[in-house]
Amino acid sequence: MSVILADFITGLMHWAEDTWLVPGKSALLDRWIVNDNIDHHRFPGKIRAGQYWATNRVCIALALGAGRGLETLIERCGVKVARATASRGGY
Repeated sequence: MSVILADFITGLMHWAEDTWLVPGKSALLDRWIVNDNIDHHRFPGKIRAGQYWATNRVCIALALGAGRGLETLIERCGVKVARATASRGGY
């Protein structure tokens, strides 16, 4: 279920980039998101030619920020989350 949710959210983000972000409105967004998004649509295979960290820098930053935000929300709501631990000895 988590994979389906993650796929839906990333698809929604991609659609939002395509719909609302246009060049020239923000130098910061142009540099980090808009220009890469335009290149991605003009040259779809180019995304595989770059270095992993450079190609995915925005996605990684968003994922880290979203994870931290979710962690903060869980802490403030007082929800107890079970931590997965490696079992020792057997099944």
